[in-house]
Amino acid sequence: MPAVSALLLALLPAVWAQDAGAGDAGGSAPSDTAGGTEGAAEAPAGPAPAEPPPPPGEGFRFGRPQVRPLVGANVFAPAGGDPIALIGVGAAATVPARMDRAGPVDIVGNARVSGQYFLGSSKSNGAEVQAGVFAGPQWQVLRLTLGPNVFWSRFQYGALSLDPVSGVGVPVIASANAKVVYAYGGLEPSWFVSGSRPGVDWSEADGFGFGDEYAWLAGGGINAGPIGLGVNWSRRATAFGPQQGVGFSVRLGG
Repeated sequence: MPAVSALLLALLPAVWAQDAGAGDAGGSAPSDTAGGTEGAAEAPAGPAPAEPPPPPGEGFRFGRPQVRPLVGANVFAPAGGDPIALIGVGAAATVPARMDRAGPVDIVGNARVSGQYFLGSSKSNGAEVQAGVFAGPQWQVLRLTLGPNVFWSRFQYGALSLDPVSGVGVPVIASANAKVVYAYGGLEPSWFVSGSRPGVDWSEADGFGFGDEYAWLAGGGINAGPIGLGVNWSRRATAFGPQQGVGFSVRLGG
């Protein structure tokens, strides 16, 4: 879809602008993604600030940048071992955008950067950083978005190490956004670009999936004026076992 491609290109400068702003503020310690697990996707953007809309089909309208704290739990279940839990804290910055069209379908999207640091018992910790641009069609309260999600992550679960890797995921998210309440679900295959962490061998793995790692995503929340609350869940298949997460986010203002 040409309009979706144009929105992705228009949002790219916003990603790097938000990334630079986070660095000026001291940086952020993921999906949003979102938070709580690697590759988690950002909850659908809330209503844009009240402003006169452009005439249908006359370009993109960017919303006010939103910065929100993230708090989450990351639980790893190694094969034949006991689950190990980590607590994560971090932040996410999002710039929403939309293009109103003359027909019944509009184009919506957002640019997002996030980071989280995870800490657990002795010798268990982790960190991840993500930056992505997502766009797709919206019809009334229903929308479908996808786009590249660039990430870096590393996790240490006791003696087991998920070595540092960088890569690209492609989250595909279907959502319903009724202004005040929203819910979403989707999937995200991801591929490693650098690093020594092995990918999943799908010829021996249980369940559906593809890529080096694969995640199921779900979440929802409320947007009540200047305050927004979100919760998300994900389950990621790794070469070492499933990695699950639950995260919470808060938006104040904007």
